[in-house]
Amino acid sequence: MTTENDIQRIINARVDNGLFVLAMHSLMERELKEFYGSKSDFGVLINDYTQDYWNECAKRCSKNPLTGKIILQKKDYDCNKLLQQLYVNHWLSNDVRHEFYQLTDEDAQTSVVLFLAFADSRGWSHLQTLSRLRNEVKNWVLHGDFQSDEFKEAIDKIKELTEKNKNLVQQANEYQELKKQNEVLLANEKLLQTKLNEAETKLLKNSDKLKEARQENYNQAQELRKQKKEVKQNLHSLPIRRNILSILPRFLFIQKPDINMKNP
Repeated sequence: MTTENDIQRIINARVDNGLFVLAMHSLMERELKEFYGSKSDFGVLINDYTQDYWNECAKRCSKNPLTGKIILQKKDYDCNKLLQQLYVNHWLSNDVRHEFYQLTDEDAQTSVVLFLAFADSRGWSHLQTLSRLRNEVKNWVLHGDFQSDEFKEAIDKIKELTEKNKNLVQQANEYQELKKQNEVLLANEKLLQTKLNEAETKLLKNSDKLKEARQENYNQAQELRKQKKEVKQNLHSLPIRRNILSILPRFLFIQKPDINMKNP
């Protein structure tokens, strides 16, 4: 159960963008695992949750008499649209977790907006500490976007490449696909270690079956390391810099979200 103290801990992490984003995603992941009673990865859980939220909203909505399509209330539609972006946004927290990556103000802003959408979908409006995060978004909208030097440089580069008809979209898609592959490999590594731990618990020490399990685990681990190395090499071989590709998928969203951040 999420409490005022949980949100306060997120606010306390505001001194560093990376820790701030990581704290928000950690709380969302814990909430989803408790909600579903599952140990699945965040990507699986948020996709399930987004679909379930859509279905729940659809139950209380009307249908277009001509097309038969569901007409969601604007609040529900906006929230669902933002929830769909959490899968990609979660990469930011993984960059911090696995690579100690330094995030920008734009990264933090994007993550706050998405976190608040998640909070609204979970019915956390009674938590008073959320108002401090909402105020950050209001101040952002009132005073304009942050424009860090890195972000300005990336935007200029994106425009330049687009004007020269470079295949920027394809490169961005390749980047996202490689990131997904890396996520899957990391998850498989965890699963492999879990299976080995279970085998060592159940099987007798120095038994032939345990030796076989260890050898099989070693072979699979070696294959995973090889695949991870391949993915990293492919990421580094992309002709456009990593920071520009990571900014591109959220470029339009960052400008100024057309959403209503009031409590539901």
